[in-house]
Amino acid sequence: MELQITKEELVEKLQTEAVSVTFTKADGSERTMLCTKMVSKIPEAQHPKTDKVAKLDENGNVIETDLITVFDLEKEGWRSFNFSKVKVIQ
Repeated sequence: MELQITKEELVEKLQTEAVSVTFTKADGSERTMLCTKMVSKIPEAQHPKTDKVAKLDENGNVIETDLITVFDLEKEGWRSFNFSKVKVIQ
């Protein structure tokens, strides 16, 4: 099933609300995670310390990855998932 959302649209959605994301983990198992990037929903002690620095290649160009870093609201910690492995977004 093709997702009807781009990575950028999902990141924007995560910045304004909690989203349930079902994806395939690196070990092949499936996981559903309630997550967000909304600072107001993240405990203060867990707030990001700095803006994440983009990874650069040897020529100084930004390396685009499919990895999205989010705050897991159920496990209360930072997690990441591969956007290309996402199956369902609710």
